Parts: sequence; structure tokens; C-alpha cells
Amino acid sequence: MLPKSLVFFRQHSIFVKWLLILNIVILISIVTVGGISYLTSSSLLIEESEHSSSVYLEQARDNTDKEILVLDSMTQQIALQPTTRRTIYQSSNGEMNNEPLYAELVKYLSSVKLSNPIVANLWLDPTKESFTISNDAKYEKEFFYSSIFPFHPNKNEFNQKRSQFGVSYLGAVKVNDTQQLLFGRPAPIEETVFRGVIYASVDGSKFLNGINSSKLGDDTGVFITDSLGNIVIKNNRLKETNDEKIGEILKDIIKTVNDKQHSTGSLHVRVAKGKEYLVVYTSSNVNDWNYMSMVPITTITEKSRRIQSITIVAVLICLACGLIVSYMLTRRIYEPINRIIQYINVIGVGGRISSNRDNKQNELVFINQLIDTVHNRYESLKNTFEKQVPALRQKFLNDLIEGRAYSAKWEETTTSIQLDLPFPTFQLIVFESMDFFLNQIVSSGETIMEAFDEVFSRFAAVGLSIHYVPKHNNMIVVIVNLDLETSDPEKIFEFAHHVNVTFERLYHKKFTVGIGRAYDTHSNIPHSYLEALSALHYKVVKGQGEIIFVDEVPVNPQTILNYSLDMEKQLINQLKTSDIDESRKSLDRILSSNLGRELSSPELIQQLFRALAGTTVRTIYEIGATMEVVLGSDSRIYSDIDKSSTVEAKRKVLIQAFEAIQLYIQDRTENQYEKLFANIREYVEQHYHEELSLPQLGKELKMSPTYLSSKFKEITGMKFVDFVNIRRIEQAKTYLKSTEDAVQVIAEKVGFVNANTFIKVFKKHEGVTPGQYRSLP
Repeated sequence: MLPKSLVFFRQHSIFVKWLLILNIVILISIVTVGGISYLTSSSLLIEESEHSSSVYLEQARDNTDKEILVLDSMTQQIALQPTTRRTIYQSSNGEMNNEPLYAELVKYLSSVKLSNPIVANLWLDPTKESFTISNDAKYEKEFFYSSIFPFHPNKNEFNQKRSQFGVSYLGAVKVNDTQQLLFGRPAPIEETVFRGVIYASVDGSKFLNGINSSKLGDDTGVFITDSLGNIVIKNNRLKETNDEKIGEILKDIIKTVNDKQHSTGSLHVRVAKGKEYLVVYTSSNVNDWNYMSMVPITTITEKSRRIQSITIVAVLICLACGLIVSYMLTRRIYEPINRIIQYINVIGVGGRISSNRDNKQNELVFINQLIDTVHNRYESLKNTFEKQVPALRQKFLNDLIEGRAYSAKWEETTTSIQLDLPFPTFQLIVFESMDFFLNQIVSSGETIMEAFDEVFSRFAAVGLSIHYVPKHNNMIVVIVNLDLETSDPEKIFEFAHHVNVTFERLYHKKFTVGIGRAYDTHSNIPHSYLEALSALHYKVVKGQGEIIFVDEVPVNPQTILNYSLDMEKQLINQLKTSDIDESRKSLDRILSSNLGRELSSPELIQQLFRALAGTTVRTIYEIGATMEVVLGSDSRIYSDIDKSSTVEAKRKVLIQAFEAIQLYIQDRTENQYEKLFANIREYVEQHYHEELSLPQLGKELKMSPTYLSSKFKEITGMKFVDFVNIRRIEQAKTYLKSTEDAVQVIAEKVGFVNANTFIKVFKKHEGVTPGQYRSLP
């Protein structure tokens, strides 16, 4: 069989040669890719293991740093709390014990502990006192450190471990058979010599749980160490070593990492008996902790050997299959090609193919000529048809509106004229010009119709396909094809509103708009068109330039709504002023006046609620917002009302929309309050050392003092005079520490009328007098 194939290859078409060459290239590619995979699998797995370990360590580091930042913020708040400061200063000044003050501090520490689940114990240790104050009681210092928390504080050691960050890690302590990590912060925080220490202990298992959630594998060990090489937390999953060997290995690794002086990296470590480990490490961003992971290289190489075995098997299978398929294709592919050439010779298009062996290249030339001929003829027919497509599309749309389109050829026709109508629902809008014609020239040199086309192209919405045709030189009929699953009926009103607003802004012209009902089939398009025309007739009642839904048009005298323009304007004004209670009352009055009559019907109810929904939509646009911003992108007020089966459910939909409008207006008002507070704060910063009063500030901001006082209290929760005094006290503290000026002089500098008032206000805020504060180290 093989010799016959070679003869076949030599004597027949060039396509056969190309096919065999292509198959050879594919086979070579399979062998090349398999070889690369075989040779590089081990190094790639090591790189992947290193990357995954690095990502995990960074996540573990960030999570742990976040918890330490929480501890730092918490201890900082405790240090700045007035009760803590008074306790420390009284202790430093040798004042008598103040049991109520200590009880208040215990209560405060307890509340802080309860609000921070990570904290196991929390206490304040005044350095010059024989007692400590924890989150549950006041203890004698000796009893507390011997029976409650077995820890021996050392001031010199604490000074060595103090971190510039704030809170410092002091080591691990075993309390009630539970390992706890101890952190400390000096107090007060603004002084170099501390008068007390705020201690906080954390259950080590909370950090360990984060490491235990690692997805690095059961044979990967993760460790957290401090700068001295001590293990803070470990998660020993290494199967090859015990805890003692791990300790010896870690000492060498920690020394190597510290010698490298890099915050992040990796290294290979070889230990006794030739065992090699991949070590990935990173450093904390907030303290001196290091995070390390260890994975045996043997684990990675075992996976690599499995991949290599699979690669060999896959390459062999691909080679065998490739050879079989290549031979079958080589044998079979020439037959259809030969039939094509024979058919071309029979029909005589573009010449004939010679059977002479020297002319085998003519196959390609001839087929290329044939393709060019067919392509040119196709392009000619296509260009001729495309020139007629716009006119055909306009005719078809007119036929749809007039009811002359054939349903049997619907899909075929829309596809051939490139008319995009992909959705099942159709609704018609008729734009009627008020005092102009569609061929009238506007200021830009365009006709009204051309301007409409430009405005139309600027509107885009998901789930809508919009097409239009002119009618009678004073109407434009728009066919809206919509998907109710992804688009809201409100988009119909938004489109009409967009066209009217744009025309009025650019050309000072408006359309009166009539909107018919939505139908599920294209055969009902003429009905929606007639309804839109019927809605236009109602312009005598609604007024020129309005957008009128057919649902707003009374069908007969028994279904006339008691919902006048004055009632609608009143409801809109109440919504604009964010008066939700009055809005509800007006809504209930409108409902009771319409639904309490004997002539009420389901049609009347539906018509009434759709009219109220239209009022809600108009209100949103009148306040300069959009439906998506106020009600949310998934809100569909019309469809929600239609789906509601009871009057109360429909009313609830409207009330929710009213409340959303109120919330939007209130949020916009709150932003104005923030700007007001920023102006007040800037003025106080510039004039706190002068005499300040609300009338003076009101004159500066052009607001009444009474209104300004109420708004300031509402925004800040404090009086204006307290806000000014806090700023003055902060500046006075700076003068007391940095100058030798008398208290009277400092009081005048920061804006107090006399020294007595200054002393009284200073002690109220700081717990000590100005003189006592100055004498503090």
C-alpha cells in the first residue's frame, strides 16, 4: 500500500503534496510541544508553587496586618480617651485614688473588648502605681501578673521592643492552656516618656485559623517569626520532619533570610540527608514579623514525573492518530478536488485545466480566476440591491403600519432588507409637528426630518430596536420593537421626552406625542398606530407639546378619570418638596375620588394607576434626574403596577417610588450641608483667636443666625461655641508646651475674653488646669 501511495503522491495534484506537508508540520509540532512540556514541567511546577505560596503569604500578611492595625487603632483610642488620660496623670502626680474614675475606666475597657472580638484581655498598667485596671476589674499589680495573666512586665525590655508604628508585639504568653499574643502601647502617646502601658492580648488561634485555611496543600508548612527568629505562629504540615527538626531547619532559614535583607523572595534550602525545600518569605508592612512557607522539593518533582509520563503517552497517541488521519486524508482528499476540476472543465468557465504534468500549477490559477468571477458578479448584484434597501425598508414599515405586510414572509422579508426587529413586542409612537412641517429648514441648514434623524441616533437603550417613517409631512411614526424582559416601558416615555427636550433646546420646536399600547405580535401594529392617533386627539385636553399615552384617553363617559391637571401639578409639587406625608394624602384622595364611585371598573383602575405612574416619571425628569438614578436600574414602575393584582399592591408601588424621590432629594440636600460645614470650619480656623459669634458667622455666610445654629447642631451634634473652644484649647496646649508666656497672655492669644474663662474651659476638656498641663513632663 505504501508504494502505491508514493506513486499517488508523485503523479497527482499539488493539493495532495500540500496536505502531506501540512500533516508533517503538525506531527513535528506535536513532538516539539510534547518535548518542551516534558523538559520544562519540573521548573514550571516549582515556579507555580513559588507563585501560589507568595500570593498566599501576601494574603495572610495583609489579613494579619489588618488585625494589627485594628489593635493599633483601638489602643490609640484608649490612650486618647479622657478617662484613661485622667487616670494616668493622677497616678503620675501622686493624687489620691479615685475609685469612681477607675470604675468608669473598667466599664470603658469592657465595652472596647466586647466590640473587638479579636481581643482576649485588655488592661492599663500605670508605671508608678501598684495596681492595674483591666476590662473586668481593678487588681493589685502583683496579684494580676501572678494569677490573672502570667506575664512579668519589664520597662527596659518594653523600651527596646517599642515600635515606631505604635502598638508593639511583646511575645507569646500561655494563659489557661491557651497561647495568647501580647501587644503593648505606651501612654500618653504624645509624650516620649510614657506614664503607663496599654496591654492587649490576642488569642493565637485566631491568627492560626487563617493559616489553617491555606489551600497550599497538606505538605506545606507556614510560619510567622519575629525579628529575633522566634516562632510567633506555626502551621506545621510537613510530613517529612518532626517539630524538633523543623525548629533546627527554621533557625538556618531565618538566618539566611535576615542575611539577604529583602522583604520578599524565595530560596532553596538543603538540609541533612540531602532533603531540599522551597522556601518563600515576605515581611510585614506594619511590624517586624516575617511570613514563610516551606514545601519539600520532592513533592513537586513527584507531580512533575506524573506529568512527564502523561506527556509521553499523549505524544505517542497523537503521533499514531496523526499518521492514521494523514494517510486517510491523503487518500481521500483528491477525489472531490478532481471532481471540481472536471466540473469546471465541463461547464467551460474561464478555460480548461490541462492534464499535462507540467501544467499542474494551473489548478490554482484557474480556481482563483473562477472565484474572482463569481465574487465580482456577487458584488455587483449586492451593490445594486443595497442601493434599493432604504426605499424597500421604508415601504415595508409603511405596510406594517397600514396592515399590508404578509405574516408568512415576515422573517424572510426583514432579513432581506436588513430590518432589525428581534423582539416580540411592538409599540407605536406618533410625533405630530405643532406649527411646522418636516421639510422645513432649521437654523443648522438641515430639514426637520434630517434633524430628527440626528436626534434619534443619539438615543440608545438596551432591549429596544427603533425605526421610523414620515407621514403626511407633519407626522413621524416610530415603531418601537422592545423586549419586556430586559427593557422597561418607561423607556418609551424617556425616548419621547429625549426627542422633545432636544428639539426644544436646539431648534425651539416641540412635537405633540401620541403613544399607543404595546402588543405581542407584529400583526397588531396597525392597532397601536390607531391608538397613538387617538391619543393625539386628546391634545385638546392635555395641551399641545405634551406626551400622551392612549391609556390616558377616556374610552367612554363611564371611564373618565377624576384626575385633573391641577391635581397632578399639586402632587408633583409635593414630591419636589420632599413632603412624603402630603404626597400620600394627595394620592389617597385621588384614589378615593376615583375608586369609590359606582362606575369604577378594572379598566378605570388600570388607567388611573398608569396615569399616576406617568406623573411619577414626569416628576423625576423635572427634578433633573433619571429613572435609573432615582428608582434603580432594575425598576419597572409600569410593569410592576400591571403585575400587581390588588389596588393596595399598586398603591404600594407608587409609594415606594415617592419615597425613592424623597430619598434622592434628601441626599442632594445633605451634600449641601457638607459644603456648609466645610465653609464654617475654614472660617473658624482663620478667626478662632478673635471674638466669634453666630451673628458674625451668619453675616459672613449670608445666613440667619437661628437657621445657622440649628443646621450646625444637626450636622456636628455640638454647639458652635463648643466647636470654637475645642480649636482654641488645641492651640493653647501648643503655646503652653512651646512658650513661657503667662496663662493670661495665652488666653488672649487664642481668643478667650479672660483667664478665668480660659482655665474653666481648659479643665473641662483636658481634666487638668493649664498650669498643671504645663508642669507635666
